[in-house]
Amino acid sequence: MKKIRYLFIKDKEIYSILFQVTIGILLFFVTLDIFHPVPFKTAITSFVTLPCLSTNSMYHFSNFENWWLPRRSIYHLFNITKEEFKKYPFHNGLESKEILIEIPTNIYKKGDVLVFMDPQNRSKGIIHRLVYINTNNSLIFMGDNNLFPVPNSDYYIPKENIKGKIIAKVPFGRYIRRYIQRGNDC
Repeated sequence: MKKIRYLFIKDKEIYSILFQVTIGILLFFVTLDIFHPVPFKTAITSFVTLPCLSTNSMYHFSNFENWWLPRRSIYHLFNITKEEFKKYPFHNGLESKEILIEIPTNIYKKGDVLVFMDPQNRSKGIIHRLVYINTNNSLIFMGDNNLFPVPNSDYYIPKENIKGKIIAKVPFGRYIRRYIQRGNDC
């Protein structure tokens, strides 16, 4: 109980701010669900794209140094150094079932985390990091947790398959997703 009280009293610390924002967001969803359940959910799900990782392909199971060690040789093949990777968005990975904020775009660069259509099954989206742009403008992707790009789904992806770019993740997003979708996961 003292820890919770501390979070409300010490509001200048980052953890306190994050905690208060999360509580505020949850209260916002609960309040809107009570007073305007259908219009709110319809507006949210039709306006915002909330892609979700359904696997651990972008998750780092340890700290960055331990994660990088077994992967450095494959990233070296794509001319990506450890220092360069640390500058990429989400360089510490993404957890499965987090809410991710996606924007449609055709502007991207090596290191961006993109959503693209699986070449084998165009109804399925894949969220992986762009690791190489070929001279013919096809793209090579790789999940951060993978030790190499997956054949038939990460290699030579045409630009037309790009749906969007991940620009943010929502803390505790999996709980908000469950609330919006009423138990339906990714």
